[in-house]
Amino acid sequence: MTTKLERIARASAAHGARMKSTRARIRRAFRDVLGKSNGVILYEGPSTGNGQPIVVVATNIVRRTKNRKTDDMVQVWILRQDMSPQEAWHKGLDAGSNCPVECIHRSPASGGKGSCYLELFRAPRAVWQAYADGSYSHLPEQDRDRFFEGLTVRFGAYGDPGMVPAEVWSFRHVLKSYTGYTARWSTLSKGDHGIPHLQWQWLTASVPTVADALRARSKGWRYFRAKAEGSPDMEDERPCPAVGDEPLPCALCTACDGSEQASKRPSRTIEVHGAMAKGFEQWADAQEVTA
Repeated sequence: MTTKLERIARASAAHGARMKSTRARIRRAFRDVLGKSNGVILYEGPSTGNGQPIVVVATNIVRRTKNRKTDDMVQVWILRQDMSPQEAWHKGLDAGSNCPVECIHRSPASGGKGSCYLELFRAPRAVWQAYADGSYSHLPEQDRDRFFEGLTVRFGAYGDPGMVPAEVWSFRHVLKSYTGYTARWSTLSKGDHGIPHLQWQWLTASVPTVADALRARSKGWRYFRAKAEGSPDMEDERPCPAVGDEPLPCALCTACDGSEQASKRPSRTIEVHGAMAKGFEQWADAQEVTA
């Protein structure tokens, strides 16, 4: 009788084989676009938040990610064009451009709690530097369905997909599976540039409090709630299976794919982790008392 970990390992191997085959097809068909790089540019232009210049880059097209939590997924990054993620963070210029002002985890310089778990000097910095060095080429819009067909994608490895014009994400329908989050769900619920908000609910709402979770649920969103350590789950919530003794990687779970597929599935929670988690926990505890 196989154990759960053995079943996960077997499923991961099968998923990896599928992704490898799809990558080989992409390399053959898009050799001129990819060159020697591991990514492509999907968008350069103003943020739908504050109009500042942002860039959307999809990476791990040729070589798989080493991220064990996600397993093998194409990673999509939303970054400022004009400065590194670290510089934007320290100057408070992440908020409103590639990260929403609604995100409590944004930089302290912009009024956030600084509890974003990403280490900006690692992968986000490397992707931005490759972009700044001219390593990535643009993938024409008319080629995107053929390019991404059959892939598993993580929207927002850094940055928020809700800060990008909706039409940039039109290729998602050809994907095998995906995950994606937006802290901008309350603004997008009002409609964005004439786009009905239901067309944004392929994303999962990122919420920091129980009160926000209940509001998001009332508007039809499935959500992902960051919570303080030891905080209980509500009804219709389940802990993120990517953490624990028998972790299920995101590429195999893909439960954080919004409500387009099935809105009645449970929402997910995770205990905040990372170097700045304590400040968030103190803030979250206060919000829970007054919510």
